[in-house]
Amino acid sequence: MGRHEDAQESYEKAIELDPEDPTIRTSLATLHRNLGRKTECAEQCELARQFIKNQIEYNRACFEAVCGSADEALNLLRTALENKQVHPHWARQDPDLEFLHDDPRFRALLDEFGEDKAGSS
Repeated sequence: MGRHEDAQESYEKAIELDPEDPTIRTSLATLHRNLGRKTECAEQCELARQFIKNQIEYNRACFEAVCGSADEALNLLRTALENKQVHPHWARQDPDLEFLHDDPRFRALLDEFGEDKAGSS
């Protein structure tokens, strides 16, 4: 919607309420990355890293994609798909994974777990 400053303010208020929520920090990191603010994105990723480690593999894959760690994101996404934490159709659309869309390994992985193989979830 183009209201980046409002979004940033909302995320920062949410972080004040729950500074250990990795989802909020990941969302703020995504905003910074989309706006080309690499330093701010890296700062949020570093702060969230200690809290994300107990999340399921799919959430961690999204986090690593946002943070620019494609290899780790793809490894975690494979595990998430194997454990049926996510349907390949959703993974193709998830905005947190958009940073992997140009990586041929991402497309190959989702094709490997295609809807005909994963069943419907």
